[in-house]
Amino acid sequence: MISYTNKNVSILSFILAVLIFSIFHLNSLIPSILNKSKVFSRPIYYSQIPINDQNIKTSNSNLANSEKAVILEYENPINLQLNIKQKRLKDISISKTDNKNVINEKLINSAKNENILKNNVSSFNEEQKTKRQVINENKQNVWRLQIPKLNLDVHIKEGTSSNVLLSAIGHFENTSKWNGNVGLAAHNRGYKCNFFQDIKNLKIGDEIIYLSANGKKIYKVQINKVISETDWSYLNQTKNNCITLITCEENRGNCRRCIQAIEIADYKNIS
Repeated sequence: MISYTNKNVSILSFILAVLIFSIFHLNSLIPSILNKSKVFSRPIYYSQIPINDQNIKTSNSNLANSEKAVILEYENPINLQLNIKQKRLKDISISKTDNKNVINEKLINSAKNENILKNNVSSFNEEQKTKRQVINENKQNVWRLQIPKLNLDVHIKEGTSSNVLLSAIGHFENTSKWNGNVGLAAHNRGYKCNFFQDIKNLKIGDEIIYLSANGKKIYKVQINKVISETDWSYLNQTKNNCITLITCEENRGNCRRCIQAIEIADYKNIS
């Protein structure tokens, strides 16, 4: 018969207690190990965000529509390619139109600048010509003014702009060219062609000869006076045939020199 000491009894009691404890805890751990979903099912801390049901519906609707559009587009690759080609052609067309507009605008600006340059060059060339050169170049011009006392024989051009007066006697466009009052203007100083420089020296009775395609007229000076720069009454139309010459007055910027002569002879051309 086996006999146990107190020491053996104590050891056996300890081992038995450990077995009972292990069996008890293994019974609760085995199901947890086998059911993996429960191992990681511990609670997670989170904050709750309020959600608007209407926004969810709208968002879902937009998402569904966009997904449908994408699905429809990719369901037919031919349509997709056509759309890409059309977009490229449209972009190319717009680009060509923009480039064309830019080119046209540049051409227009270039033409304007070229015209301005030509006018400036023309004006500069006229200014560089001497009085004798200008007169010689226009000898064949039938429209002329002659003042024997001043040894003046100069061509006439239409208008009184600065370009005209650089190289000719100018005709006031609102006055007559034959019958009535013929109005003419020219420079008297400060330019190379100062054709009216000496008309201040004309006296009553001096002759002025006017030539045009219509014929020849001879006038005698009746008025030689200084008028205001704003006085244009001497260019008004008259019943009697006369000629009026207007120029600046030396050192008097607000004044003008006016010569007016009355017709004494008329020689019409016979055609």
